[in-house]
Amino acid sequence: KPAAPKALTALVAYADASRVIINIGSNNGVQVGMTFEVHKLLQVIKDPSTGEVIDSITEPVAEIKVTEVKERSATCSIVKALGSGLPISAEDQVVQK
Repeated sequence: KPAAPKALTALVAYADASRVIINIGSNNGVQVGMTFEVHKLLQVIKDPSTGEVIDSITEPVAEIKVTEVKERSATCSIVKALGSGLPISAEDQVVQK
């Protein structure tokens, strides 16, 4: 049977108090109404012997919903803040819910 479609992942390109623009769009299969969770990267964990990134500590900061889609970006409204109430900022990680 076919594998479940992989959840889309993206990065925040722009954020203000009312909207978030992410760096994927219709070219990547994003559609209006999709919901994503924004995760702030708190700490990158590196292997002490190789310097390779092996893990990361993230915290969910918000749930967002796509309101407008272009080829290479999508504009989202903020549905609700999660957890710590940290602000959403560029380069935060975005994962489809």
